[in-house]
Amino acid sequence: MRGQKEFAFENRSIIKSFFDVRKLDYDEYYNVAVWSYLRAVQKYLTSSELWDYRFSAIALYAMKSGLYDYRRKQRRRKRIAEVVNMRLGAMSAGK
Repeated sequence: MRGQKEFAFENRSIIKSFFDVRKLDYDEYYNVAVWSYLRAVQKYLTSSELWDYRFSAIALYAMKSGLYDYRRKQRRRKRIAEVVNMRLGAMSAGK
């Protein structure tokens, strides 16, 4: 069986397709997509039950999930930062 590195390299066009279809900014989301893609490669090559599916479907699902998780974490961080700023503003107003 081919190694993970070779398999990932041969199928790398899936990453570009993911960005093109979703019109994503490479600078902002490349790391998120690539790490999700590489986890999909590893999982696909080590889990024979996934071999019934096309790798592209597995990889696209993994990247979509990774992007969703990333955006959810970003929203949570922003919400926490807003609460902290509001509290700091209230404290300084009470001086």
